Amino acid sequence: MTNLASLRANPAQVLSSTKFVVDALSFAGQSAGPCRLFSTSREDGVIRLNWGAVQEGANPDYYFPFQPNGVGSVTVPKDAPNGTIVVTGAMNGCGLVVNETQAPDNNGQDKNFLNFHHDANCASLVGQNKVTGKTLLELTPANYMTRGVGSSRCDPKDGGGMGRSFQHHLITVKANDMWTVLNFGVIVGPGQTSPVVDTYQDGQSAFLIL
Repeated sequence: MTNLASLRANPAQVLSSTKFVVDALSFAGQSAGPCRLFSTSREDGVIRLNWGAVQEGANPDYYFPFQPNGVGSVTVPKDAPNGTIVVTGAMNGCGLVVNETQAPDNNGQDKNFLNFHHDANCASLVGQNKVTGKTLLELTPANYMTRGVGSSRCDPKDGGGMGRSFQHHLITVKANDMWTVLNFGVIVGPGQTSPVVDTYQDGQSAFLIL
């Protein structure tokens, strides 16, 4: 079973053995909505999730972007199949809000949806009760990077004198009929490819969407 297949099937087990990140270059310019993720690995041993077009007959994954000074969002059927993954850009100060709403499907029947929001700098949604329906999860930096491990490891410089930065990749997976947000912490070096130079665990490692 591939690393991506393991992530889809058993996210809790993968958390303790493998690090996943959302590849920024792969998602550059992509709009929020359905996609079909594929994975690649590099010499750093971290698995990168990449954007791919939805293929006919395949179950989609979903992506929602970081929007500077705003909110990036995507709507996902709550009853999406097990193995569905929802991803967004890396966070180190933003918030994640998930709310549930109801709307008619193509047959006019009411259907439940999960709405995922990447709230830049926690400035637009977090703590403000602005979303409709029921708020199921609201994460701030106080939840996913409680001890400041990432920032404490960013002091070393690379050979060119450029600083490192820390990232948290909050990746949501549906498995066993439950939606879980996984928290992967990495230190990246400078450059477009964001080379991973270290990994760490800070804050809670997983959050259930109830």
